[in-house]
Amino acid sequence: MAAQLEKRSRAHERAVAKLSVIQEQATRAANQAASDRANLEQTAQRDVSRAQEQIRAHAQTIGALVAEKTELQTRVQHLERLSQQRAQ
Repeated sequence: MAAQLEKRSRAHERAVAKLSVIQEQATRAANQAASDRANLEQTAQRDVSRAQEQIRAHAQTIGALVAEKTELQTRVQHLERLSQQRAQ
């Protein structure tokens, strides 16, 4: 009976040690996952900021091009009117 108790005690100690190792692995995995998530969020935020800046730059360029187009259209219309007046 004492031998059986000793055998079960050793089995219990091995199970406790194995559980401890698994808990450490789980903690490390959770910490790594949290670190990976933080890195991904930081990278995503940086990418979003860059994209927003590019959009702002493109919007400004489009605005300038639209203004230039409007100005050129006005000049063309004016020149067409002058040409028509001279032709008469």
